[in-house]
Amino acid sequence: MDSTQIDDLEHALVPELRTAGIQLAYVDYLEMASYRRAANVVMNTIAQKLKLDHPPYDPNPGPVEEWVRFCDDLITLAYRENGILIIVDNADVWLSTDKKTLFRLIEAFQIQLHHWQEKKKPCHLFFQMEKNDLVRRIFKAA
Repeated sequence: MDSTQIDDLEHALVPELRTAGIQLAYVDYLEMASYRRAANVVMNTIAQKLKLDHPPYDPNPGPVEEWVRFCDDLITLAYRENGILIIVDNADVWLSTDKKTLFRLIEAFQIQLHHWQEKKKPCHLFFQMEKNDLVRRIFKAA
């Protein structure tokens, strides 16, 4: 998202999304970047905020399986929720330090997306690439 696309008028967005039954998951990559397996922490944080069925996702026996389980839980969520909105703040840092796992999140998201689209339910993944404190203020507490 371009930082100019967010302004103070967006504060009404979160209550409107909640009223519509849209689940929100805001994560700030900088808060997780110091962990040895930061991508796993990001995935598990998203899963907990969306109230997915099987977190925490253990990286053993391998990283592919944890992303498959995450993707499967997102598909299951499409059958019981009205929509989801995932926001990854400071995603530019994640992209510059660990693009492989950032792309795994994108891949998992794209694989499951059609389940939401078939039901005409919103399913969005946003990457905040420019510093904007409004993003944190609007979505952090959501």
